[in-house]
Amino acid sequence: MRRVIDACLVPCPIVESRLRRFRPGSERRDFRSLACVAVALLGLSGCGYNSLQQQDENVKAAWSEVVNQYQRRADLIPNLVNT
Repeated sequence: MRRVIDACLVPCPIVESRLRRFRPGSERRDFRSLACVAVALLGLSGCGYNSLQQQDENVKAAWSEVVNQYQRRADLIPNLVNT
């Protein structure tokens, strides 16, 4: 009879994982891991901001060069018409 009971008590990974959620202190571990992930995300979120700003300024500078060329051509048209 003891062998039958022991055979029924074989640990099942699914049941073990579900029981692990309800063990005392698991909420604290879950909160700690969530807090670590949140701190890591906040710390890494600013890493790319400076490069985004730099790329934005580069695009604005390049576009202003295009506008300058168009303005220079527009200023030359009256000179061509007068000659």
